[in-house]
Amino acid sequence: MSLNQDRPFVTTGILLLLFSGFFGMTFALLGTSIHWPMSLSDDPATAFPLIADNHVWVVLGYYSFIVTSLLLVPAAMFVRKTMGWERNPWADVAVAFAVLAAVFRVLGIFRWLFLMPGLAGEYLSPQASASSKETIELIYRAFSWYADGFGTHLGDQLFTGIWIGIVGVLLLKNRRTGWLGWLGIGVFMAQVLACATDFLFSPNPFLSVVQSTVYLWVTLFGVLMLSRRRAFEEPHN
Repeated sequence: MSLNQDRPFVTTGILLLLFSGFFGMTFALLGTSIHWPMSLSDDPATAFPLIADNHVWVVLGYYSFIVTSLLLVPAAMFVRKTMGWERNPWADVAVAFAVLAAVFRVLGIFRWLFLMPGLAGEYLSPQASASSKETIELIYRAFSWYADGFGTHLGDQLFTGIWIGIVGVLLLKNRRTGWLGWLGIGVFMAQVLACATDFLFSPNPFLSVVQSTVYLWVTLFGVLMLSRRRAFEEPHN
């Protein structure tokens, strides 16, 4: 088996593992500093001191999350190419949803780099009046509801889940990867469930568990890609 034939699999595997790896970094930085992701539902009086005290870690964590989100695009494109799905319209749809997921994720994240630290500084300022604090609290809640709607609900959950679901269905066509396809469909269904329960719970108690299934599946897919073509070749009769 030639190195040139293996190289696309290795490249794709590295991209998938980088996607999961940067999310792991995000979880470590934000989880230890501001108790993310459960802190997304914190009230302003609780959130702002955490943001102010851990400003550097918050910025680093969310920049890591931006890198995670952007990596989804080349990873999805390389999956399509490496698996030989260039002429499959469903593979094109999958890539389109991966792009949408990345865009919506990044739009939701940007508020944490500039807006939220700025609001925290104004809120905790000794010169802040009661009325100005109420205004800042209103801005915080409004941006959180809006950005979490298209960032977490659509980007992290629904669109990413759809990409995984379509890839899972396409993997069912190969006897060697059928099991991975079924797992992907299961991850997609879990994302849909999480989206539905977003309207019932705040914070959503299923969010962390369900989101972890995305990165576990991607990690598994990446490891299989690194095993090169052997994991994806149809067995000979």
